[in-house]
Amino acid sequence: MNKREKALAWIQLISLLLAAMVAGILMGIAYEQWQLTKTREPIEIGDFSDEISLLHFDTIENGILKGRLEGEGARVVVRDAAEVYSIFPGEFSVPVTEILPLLKTIPSPEGMAFVASKNGKYFYPLDSVGAASISVRNRIFFSNQESAKKAGFVQKKK
Repeated sequence: MNKREKALAWIQLISLLLAAMVAGILMGIAYEQWQLTKTREPIEIGDFSDEISLLHFDTIENGILKGRLEGEGARVVVRDAAEVYSIFPGEFSVPVTEILPLLKTIPSPEGMAFVASKNGKYFYPLDSVGAASISVRNRIFFSNQESAKKAGFVQKKK
């Protein structure tokens, strides 16, 4: 075998190895995608309703978090246990600013409860995420839902 034949043999061997590596990678990707599309049986974890308390956060109205507790009692840990709130069975209400002091509040004129964007079609309660996302220069305030609706705005569905 001369030098040229040896070089061609090496090139063929290296090409074959590279082709095998690429085929292996592509098969691995295809197998991974196939595994992701397989449906898995749901895992049943049982009903713990008699063993643990259920804490329901129902609404935030005028900065007050309202909810109810079903069970013996619960503790709510805020900011890595810097503060712990005990909640007892039944209904509860807690000022949101006590639990979430970094919550952004929207400065508004006295007596206003709703806000809309002059460039949008929806209006939001002042304590909602949608309200916080409206640019300050585009905010239009309303004291009640009726006045927002009369101005042509629609309440955003949750």
